Amino acid sequence: MRILFLEPCPKGFGGYYRAYNTASALAGQGHAVTVIFFGSREPRRWSTELPEPNLTLIELPTIGPPGLAKAIRAFIMMGVAAFWPRDVLHIFTSVHPENVAAILTCKIFFRQYILDWDDFWQDTGYFRHGSRTVRWYLRTAEEKGAQWATAVTVASDFLLDQARELKCRQVHKLPNGCPNGYAQAIPRDEARRVLQLPSEALVLFAFGNGFAHGRALLLLECVHHLSSLSPSLTVLTNVDPMVHLWGAAREGPHPPPPSELCARFRSVGHIPDRDIGLYLGASDFAAFLVCDVPAERSCSPIRITAYLGGECPIATTNVPTEARRLVATYGCGVIGRDPAEVAQRIAAAYHDRALWRNMKAGACQARESLNYEAIARELLAFYGRVLGAGRKA
Repeated sequence: MRILFLEPCPKGFGGYYRAYNTASALAGQGHAVTVIFFGSREPRRWSTELPEPNLTLIELPTIGPPGLAKAIRAFIMMGVAAFWPRDVLHIFTSVHPENVAAILTCKIFFRQYILDWDDFWQDTGYFRHGSRTVRWYLRTAEEKGAQWATAVTVASDFLLDQARELKCRQVHKLPNGCPNGYAQAIPRDEARRVLQLPSEALVLFAFGNGFAHGRALLLLECVHHLSSLSPSLTVLTNVDPMVHLWGAAREGPHPPPPSELCARFRSVGHIPDRDIGLYLGASDFAAFLVCDVPAERSCSPIRITAYLGGECPIATTNVPTEARRLVATYGCGVIGRDPAEVAQRIAAAYHDRALWRNMKAGACQARESLNYEAIARELLAFYGRVLGAGRKA
């Protein structure tokens, strides 16, 4: 089967991993998969890479300022959607201009496509703070992109319900999985020796590109409570705390955090993929505290499967997210109603090592259930049903 993915995120960022990991798993089962992606400032020429058998990565060129570059890529996507030979066209998100161009071309030329829906754009800052025109564009692109699609894959139960409300034709939940060998945990003592962390310290890990939707303030409050319960607390982050983590606190009604609380944080900078397992192995918990808003309920962050891949228990809030569902299903962490309760449960598990080891075993079980070979088989079966219904996507 010839499968074509259109992914708007640049290489190594956000949704790129969702597309790449899924494509890699499909290629591993003998199917020819091409991923066309864009979004970065480089290269200025076509870039083609063959990272493994049956898998081709193509990065579109970036020419001129952002607006012109998007227009050029949108024009290219029109040609791709109309003429690129494939059995399956899988478009990842429907709101980026380049993908909108591809969707409209499919609509005009009666070429069918499958849409992947992994974020709820009507609860993003772009929508809330955008003009009436921007809000209309995001709502229309998100809803029509799903309704016109031959079939839809979604990342979460929230988006599964949204797709059904929009009466999408065929819907399949496509979870993010744990790639084999990615974030493989290093033994705790060895990891702490390498990172120069005290063996008795409680270590919390907060990893990602940012702290949107109030995550920064929730983490700050949790660390505040946890500091009194565990004086040895250290929080590892891969972003600059004063620039990113505390931005919401400085700009909102909350006062800046006290210096003794900031001292709990250790910014480690960019973490290469090969070192993720080192930091997860050294950590007792990975923090993922979120607010109860549609944007959080809809997404399935790649970092969650990275945490599970590294056998690290997850600490999260009692919000109906994919993270909470995994923790509740496999017992691979703690769930609290608010940051204070999350802190209490982290401290309790840290001091009860048998309980903590059970959570770590739950993380291993979740990792095994989210293996990409099984995810790819289910997706191929879904493709078969779509094609079998007489539609060539």
